[in-house]
Amino acid sequence: MLGKTESYERGQLPTAVVINLSYTGLGLVRSLGRRGIPVIGLSSGRPGQYGKFSRYCRAQLCPDSRNAPGELLDHLLQLGRELRTPAILFPTSDFEVLLIARNQAALREHFRFPQPDTAVVETVMNKAELSRRAEECNVPVPATCVCHNETEVRAAGDSVRYPCVIKPVHSYLWHEGDAWNLVGQAKAIKATSREQLESSYLRVSRVTPEVLVQEFVPGQDQDIFVAGLYIGSDRRLRGAFTASKLLQYPRETGTGCIVERVENTEVLSLATRLLEHLNYSGIAEVEFKRDAASGKYKLIEVNPRFWDWHQLSAANGMDLGYTAYLDLSGQPPQQPIGDGAGAWWVADEALLTYLRDRVRRRTGSRELASPRLGRLLLRRNMWGIFSWSDPLPFVVFSADQARATLRSMGRRLFTQRKRLHAGDSVPR
Repeated sequence: MLGKTESYERGQLPTAVVINLSYTGLGLVRSLGRRGIPVIGLSSGRPGQYGKFSRYCRAQLCPDSRNAPGELLDHLLQLGRELRTPAILFPTSDFEVLLIARNQAALREHFRFPQPDTAVVETVMNKAELSRRAEECNVPVPATCVCHNETEVRAAGDSVRYPCVIKPVHSYLWHEGDAWNLVGQAKAIKATSREQLESSYLRVSRVTPEVLVQEFVPGQDQDIFVAGLYIGSDRRLRGAFTASKLLQYPRETGTGCIVERVENTEVLSLATRLLEHLNYSGIAEVEFKRDAASGKYKLIEVNPRFWDWHQLSAANGMDLGYTAYLDLSGQPPQQPIGDGAGAWWVADEALLTYLRDRVRRRTGSRELASPRLGRLLLRRNMWGIFSWSDPLPFVVFSADQARATLRSMGRRLFTQRKRLHAGDSVPR
């Protein structure tokens, strides 16, 4: 461990290195940079990396953790050698978590990181193994079958009943190469019949034949609750909060567009029990869904990294990003102020995509009924990209959206003119 902040001069504070500057990384950059902590933000140049425009970090181009993990490892080791003191390394995607887990010995020479040891990482990233370990400590899980071929998938569907979902055993496998497009850009695929289950499996088996067929927990998106926790290297809980999704996109199997800070002691208790059973340390996002039939909270997944809306933890002063930094640099923990309940986090880009989809489909939106929409527009929220004190990321985002809209309008106008010249009527 490093010494306390008081033993450093301002320029000698341990540097925070944040990999990947989308929602998650931008939130970390702002959380740490606003406190005067030197932050280096690493961006592969992928779309959506608006954090590289933040005033709170020194952005660097780096190899992509998904397609070039070896090159990224070399980049990190070189960066570590250039820094004067061990830095705090923040991964924000599964690929970076795996890179650190598989190279902990080499990276520990230069970095401290808020994730558990390799064996624990492998357990929580294997959904089948995680389900088994959760059952050992009486944390409810959906009925789950591991399948390797079409025959096993068919039998599993009959066993867990319909509707059910197909999931990857390891989530990152559906994000490698062109896999994300092959699986329909979905984290899980819902099936309401044997025919739908079998056709979905035939599609995803081109990525990997091993899948989970799991019970679809009945309930609304608002029944999804998450516990965010940071457990110190001494295995003591240093900070925690709970939240609920108000809107996610796509529905049922998407990511949170609007998330509310709520107090849910049962969810926090279940998450803490599971992590203690796993001998866990570091950051964790533990997701549950409340079964509408039984009222039980059932485990969905554990992410051993920071996630999009971790900023909600700051609603009561217990910022988990800063908590991790303090712990890993040997400093005293911060103290919470109040409970922070009622705060919202909003994903600017995902919400815009959702609204565009509703307009295109010409469907109403019960999720954003007028009272909620008014609250969204008028209250002070935490936004994924927008910030009055750090405006440039949102300015660039807005310019990108404007260019995309103009390109779309141009393509549509070109298509209409071609139809007109061909003698077709222009659709209204």
